[in-house]
This record gives sequence, structure tokens and C-alpha cells, in this order.
Amino acid sequence: MLYGENGMDIQSVIVFCMEIIGTVAFSASGAMVGINKSMDVFGVCVLGVFTAVGGGMARDMILCRVPSALINPVYVAVAAATAIVVFAVLWVKKEHFHGRFRMAYDSLMLIMDSLGLGIFTVVGVLTGVKAGYPGNTFLLVFLGTLTGVGGGLTKGVRVVNLAMYAEMQGAAGVVVNAPTAGRIIRTLRETVDIPVIVTAVTSDGIEERIRAGASIINVAGGYKTAEIVREIRAKSADIPIIASGGDTDESVLSTIRAGANAIVWTPPSNGEVFRAVMDAYGFIKGTAARTSESACVAELMKLYQQKVSAAQSK
Repeated sequence: MLYGENGMDIQSVIVFCMEIIGTVAFSASGAMVGINKSMDVFGVCVLGVFTAVGGGMARDMILCRVPSALINPVYVAVAAATAIVVFAVLWVKKEHFHGRFRMAYDSLMLIMDSLGLGIFTVVGVLTGVKAGYPGNTFLLVFLGTLTGVGGGLTKGVRVVNLAMYAEMQGAAGVVVNAPTAGRIIRTLRETVDIPVIVTAVTSDGIEERIRAGASIINVAGGYKTAEIVREIRAKSADIPIIASGGDTDESVLSTIRAGANAIVWTPPSNGEVFRAVMDAYGFIKGTAARTSESACVAELMKLYQQKVSAAQSK
């Protein structure tokens, strides 16, 4: 048997190198997701490390072994260092998440995910063989799958599965949040037949979101909503836009004039309607003391119907 200079056999050296490359790839992938969600450096490191070693730790616990990431801290160290480097590069250069850099970001994410998935799937199978289960095909397939995807289960697959389930349950559309990557939007569009509604909190990179397959843009920008709608409409005259209109008639009208096709309006709650009715009831009781009780009740019901009709008409 051949041995390397450090006493490890050649197969172990190859496996170790594959694990390091996979650790770097998955840590970078997780770190980029964390930065895209505006996490701080600690959150980015945690997500990067968990994405890199989470699947392997779950695999080792199933095999009743102490996770290799805890015995040999080099994996955690490499994952943390990679996450910090990615944070330093991309957090400082936030513009890399917008415009033409967005497509490069999505492509890099796909490459990192594919590289890490391929390497760790092989490593998971080899670990099962070394543990004494070379003839258990199901276990080897399970360990390979778990090692490959265990650390990144929340980075897109679950989104697509939930969208498919929603479509089967009769949903008219699926809504994804603002940080959702373009590759996930593209996969959703190819998987489901119902509209894919993409939330936007800024107009930056909206062209890429539309090209990825966004059917409708849902703008939720707070007091800047009308301004964001106007910017999106200037970039795309045809894309349907839903927007939050605010709580005043002026803000609703401003958002409509900016180019929104539909307004998300929250009607007054039951408590607010009841409070208004009770205020009116107190006024009636105080100013019409000689009016019979039945007349007060009738007036109260009339006011309640007026409030409900006014809320529904909006």
C-alpha cells in the first residue's frame, strides 16, 4: 500500500483533500446566503460552518460516531475562515448583489452547491463503507444523500417543495421573499404552473428577477413603496405590480399613480369597528336621553352597518 509523507495512505489523502474542497465550497455557499439576508459576520460564520459540516455531523451521529468535525477542528476552522473571507469581500462590495453581478452571484452559488454536493455525496458513501456497511446499499445511498444535502436543506429545495404542495392544495400563486435567489425563482417557474410572486424591497436587480421568471412583483418598501413602484415601472412597463398602500388615502393614491396595478389594503379590525360603534353609542345616549331604548339600538345597528359598508367599499 502506498503512503503519503505524513503517514496517511493515498486514499485517505485524496478523501481528506476532497473534504477540504467540499468544506470550502459549501461554506462559501452558506456564507453568500447569509450575506444576501443581511446577516452580521457572526451569523454568516455560523451559517457557513453549519452548511459545510452539518451533513457530515448528522451522518456520523447516525453511525454512532463522534462527528469528525469535532475530533479534527480543521474542518470547522476552514469553514469559518472561508465564511469570513467571503463576508469581507461581498459585504464591503454590496453592489455585487445587484445589476449584472446578480447573475454572476447566482452562477457562483450553483457552482459551489454542485461542487460541494458531488464531493460530500462521495465522502458520505466512503464513510459508510469504512464503517463496515459495504453491502447495505440503502444505508450507503442515505448516508451519501445526507452528507451532501444535510447542511443546506433550507437553501432552495424546501421552497420548491412547498410551492408544489401549495399548488396541489389549490393555491392561486406562490409568494417568495426578497432574498430568494434568481436560480430558485427560475426553478419555481419551471416547476409550478401558478404565478410566482416575488417580493421586492428595492428596485435594484429587478430586471434579473423578471428574467428569472417572476410573474408578479410584490413591493413592500414601507414609506418608500411609491418611489420603488415608480422605479420598477420605469424599468418594466408590463410587469404586474402589487404594493402595500399604507394606511391613508393619500398614500394609497400615491402608490396607484406610481404604477401599482393592485393595492394590499388592511381593513379596520373588529376591535376598531366596535370601538367606533361604541363611541357612536355613547354619543347617542348622551344627546338623546329622551329617545327610547329600542330607538338607540336601532340607531346603533344602523351605524354599525355603515361602518362595515364603508370598510368593504374601500
